Amino acid sequence: MFNKEVENYFVFSGWKRNRLFLTISISLLLAVTVFFLGKPSPEQQARKIKRLYPASEQRKFKTLSTVLFNVKNNYLDPEKIRPVKMFSFALENLEKTTPEIITNKKDNKFTLGIKELEHPFDLDKINTILDLYKNLLKAFNIITLKLPDIDLKQLEYNAIGGILSTLDPHTSLLSPDIYREIKTGTRGSFNGIGIVLTKKDGFLTIISAIDETPAARAGIQTGDRIVKINSISVVNICLNEAVNLLRGKPDTWVTLWISRDNQPDLKRFRLKRTIIHVSSVNSKVINEKTGYVRITQFTNTTARELKNHINMLKKHQVETIILDLYNNPGGLLKEAKKSADLFLDNGVIFSTVSNNQQPENIQKALPENTIWQKRLIVLINKGSASAAEILAGSLRYNNRALIVGEKSFGKGSIQTVNENEDGSALKMTIAHYLSAGKHVIQSRGVNPHIVVRIIDVKNKNSPLFSTKSTKVIKYEDKQNLQKFPPEARPWSFIKVVNQQISISPLNETNSTPNSLIKVLVEFSNKVQVKFNDRDKVVSWFEKYNQRALTTLFSLLGKNGIDWSVDTNKGKPIFDSSIRFESGMSVEAGKKLKGKVVLRNLGTAPFFRMRLLIKKNKTSNFSEILIGKLFPGEKKEIPFSYYVDISSPATIWPFKIKYLAEKTGTIFLNKTSSFNIRILPAPKPEFKVHYHLMDNLGGNGDGLCQYGEKLRFRLMVTNKGDGSGENTIINIIKDFKEKINFSKARFVFGRLLPGETRIQDLSFVVPADFPNNFLKFTVQIRDEISGRETSFRMVVPVHNLQSSPLTTNGYFEVKKKALIYNGMDKKSVGLGIARRGSIFLIRGIRGKWIKILLSPERTAFILRSSGKVNTIIDDSLLKPHWEPIYQIISPKIDIIRELPLLTSRNKVKINALISHPLHLKDIVVERVDGQGKYKKIAFIDGKQKKRIRIEQIIQLNPGKNLVGITARVSNELGNSWNQYIIFKKQK
Repeated sequence: MFNKEVENYFVFSGWKRNRLFLTISISLLLAVTVFFLGKPSPEQQARKIKRLYPASEQRKFKTLSTVLFNVKNNYLDPEKIRPVKMFSFALENLEKTTPEIITNKKDNKFTLGIKELEHPFDLDKINTILDLYKNLLKAFNIITLKLPDIDLKQLEYNAIGGILSTLDPHTSLLSPDIYREIKTGTRGSFNGIGIVLTKKDGFLTIISAIDETPAARAGIQTGDRIVKINSISVVNICLNEAVNLLRGKPDTWVTLWISRDNQPDLKRFRLKRTIIHVSSVNSKVINEKTGYVRITQFTNTTARELKNHINMLKKHQVETIILDLYNNPGGLLKEAKKSADLFLDNGVIFSTVSNNQQPENIQKALPENTIWQKRLIVLINKGSASAAEILAGSLRYNNRALIVGEKSFGKGSIQTVNENEDGSALKMTIAHYLSAGKHVIQSRGVNPHIVVRIIDVKNKNSPLFSTKSTKVIKYEDKQNLQKFPPEARPWSFIKVVNQQISISPLNETNSTPNSLIKVLVEFSNKVQVKFNDRDKVVSWFEKYNQRALTTLFSLLGKNGIDWSVDTNKGKPIFDSSIRFESGMSVEAGKKLKGKVVLRNLGTAPFFRMRLLIKKNKTSNFSEILIGKLFPGEKKEIPFSYYVDISSPATIWPFKIKYLAEKTGTIFLNKTSSFNIRILPAPKPEFKVHYHLMDNLGGNGDGLCQYGEKLRFRLMVTNKGDGSGENTIINIIKDFKEKINFSKARFVFGRLLPGETRIQDLSFVVPADFPNNFLKFTVQIRDEISGRETSFRMVVPVHNLQSSPLTTNGYFEVKKKALIYNGMDKKSVGLGIARRGSIFLIRGIRGKWIKILLSPERTAFILRSSGKVNTIIDDSLLKPHWEPIYQIISPKIDIIRELPLLTSRNKVKINALISHPLHLKDIVVERVDGQGKYKKIAFIDGKQKKRIRIEQIIQLNPGKNLVGITARVSNELGNSWNQYIIFKKQK
């Protein structure tokens, strides 16, 4: 049953065999008590077992058991707690994160494969959380026996991540580092780039970029979807894993690749992490009648700050306040409740509904807290979430304010955060908010009274007339949809034409359009009735809408586009053609260019003609306005779309829609489709030679020792077929002790194929350094292609010993010999000295000769490999040696090209993997268009230098990303991937 080495919540290491049965019996008894009676709590169980068995102090997998009990007892929707699904997802997540693991599920049988050995699990026997726990312990036991060096804590975290992913996007395990950052976030500052994220439709979606942060200054927008962080694809990645990639120390850099609505190309943002200081509330007086207040997010001082700003505006005797919640991601609920109470003198602010499906925790407004009873306009958009939606919803559904903007994000679930003993924390959904005690927010959001669409004529990527289809959001709690009333519908819809109007915004990165604020100021000045007078409010905005359309058509005319419509006799006849400059294929890193040729062969004009171009299936349509196309007229419309340089081989299903009107009605609606072949760009490949020297402040024996100042030289060569366009070296410390490098980041810039660059850095090892090893990671990456080589340095720290005796002469190599970094056979090999090479001698100690490789660079060679001559004749010197590149990525050669488009559901991949020294392992995997991951094969390298693989890959309908990853160590590897589109024949 349980292996005694597997320490867990119930079974502790060190117990004797004759106590094993007793342990399991007690564990089962306690588990049954918890499941059916609800008591004692997991913490009480732990304390009781610890008292009974005081020798068992160290417990593995305690976090897993604590998480499972909390989910069982407190999760919002008990129907989602499905032990079989949780078990499958837990092990499938281990499969994704551990190369050696392969899982397979067929019917109710689940197989865990490790290094070609398979271990079956019967899913029919996993009926309860306890069954889930026991089977996971069994799986952990198998894994740790087969992979003794695996990180047990990370193994546990990865399994928990898979379990929690079956519940909802907001329930997750926070690592200790992330939890510490979150605890500081509500206190007004934290480290990062200033974005608030969620998981939506499988994508990391930005709720908002916080004002005055690197993300806001760079132009990151609400609704942007992060596709890649640095070189790592994050589609369908766990939210916690993404946060780990984004976070880092101030003054370090991170690169985001973002997909944005209405823009056909991915956008690249390179952002510098910093300390984010959050100012919660700002305000200003716009004119004698209108004041403006912005809440950026809800911190523990928001309500107090908001009260002070309102009192300041009251002194200026304003009649209307515009409360701006644009891109407010939420924050502390109690502050949103207090803020609502400043405007409401009665009514329910919010209530909650938990797994009993009954409204509870009803929070009402108190008249003594109200300080503003005059007119109020609230601005919201799709970036307004959580606590911001509580505030906006309470004001809308209590008829206290006019809500203007866009439908809010729809984040209305309540999470508790429970800290675990290891410093991690479980963030879990336990309830939903009901705005004003009635309306569900989660997945629905808050509808504004007046829906606003911002029209920007100067922004070519902003569609002026195209409308985006609304996707149906899967609601997380169907019972709430049935029980509670739907959200209120908007009153009216307006278009606001952005004309770059300035009204002295509060800050340069405030994302609220100034044109919209100007419209609301005009509205509040001219409409003297209460804002809940629907007919008069709608009448004013409808009249404004007509003015806005007139303005829009005028601006289009100034840009050479006639958008008017006439009545003409005759019939327009449409003809078109398209030319691609590079044919039907384009290399990644270049642009797909071409021209669309339009002709009217008829006797009447086309009106309001426009093109919608979609470069591939996952991109959005981009809109090109033509206007009028007269009889006999011909127009050529050029287009250009950049292909991401890191794109693997794939097919772009390129599509063009032609739309036009005749006399105010749609007359033309035609589509042309093309398959464009994307060819992978030649990429850089880095190989590295490194040399650790103690010639700056050491004893000269080439070894790292306490109290020495060391020089670390890196020689980087691009052995690939493509250039490294922006090659950067990062040194990432792997210890808490204060050892500082002279510089931790170097920019090589462009590194051509075959080109070599050298970089030195230095550091001091303190005399009281507490460890026996110095650990750090060297990362070499091209920021443009995303190509990266990382390796972990583990340098032994020796006790100081006598230095080599300085002497002169030269050393003649009599046989092929290895050149060492230091006077120790276990030190790193630097290169090979050929027979007949002659080096200057710089010192001798015992069997070691210290030789001069080049000016200011020395190394060591064994005395037995040659001859010492104390007579120096510089004309005889032949310091010829060949450096060893200690870090080389494995090579992946595809022997037979795979199809990009196929009607068969299987393909055969044939590849040769090689490395000069040895291969650790190879993984073949596939991800389909729905994000479903499948590991096809794991091949143990067995220290071989060459391995040929042949694997049959099952394809799912649509797009399949097929990949090979080869490793020579845990840190150093290489990958190849390609998209294959499987399309069944009709």
